[in-house]
Amino acid sequence: MKSSPKNDYIADFTQLFLTDENQYTCIFGNTIKARSEFLQTLIKNDTFEKYKLLFVKLEEENLENLLKKETADYDLIIIDNIILKDLSEIRTIIKQYLPDIKAILTTNNENNDSSITYFHLPKMTFREYLLSKKREILIPKVLK
Repeated sequence: MKSSPKNDYIADFTQLFLTDENQYTCIFGNTIKARSEFLQTLIKNDTFEKYKLLFVKLEEENLENLLKKETADYDLIIIDNIILKDLSEIRTIIKQYLPDIKAILTTNNENNDSSITYFHLPKMTFREYLLSKKREILIPKVLK
């Protein structure tokens, strides 16, 4: 039985995240909603279980003020970049307050920044969506 495309994306991202020495990994492509759901799925699947995680949904909140308030030592910060703030600005703020932390960011495009590893989250077809929900797809005899 073929695995679900969603599970394949999770496996590909996890491999990239765990094997890459780069401090910053950025998920780009698809829609804001799909990227947010993908991040939540990664968290629910315990992809980051060995890290002390800080999750930030960057909407109207000022990231700099938030990081000033945080006093705990985190291993990983995940920033769900809803307002699509500039990645270099986000990295500058992270470096200022949490210089040695690993970070996962989201954006709507690949910025060709060599200090960031990019993971493309492609759009799912309807068939892939059904497979991700473990729904059986019946093919009529006429199409076989």
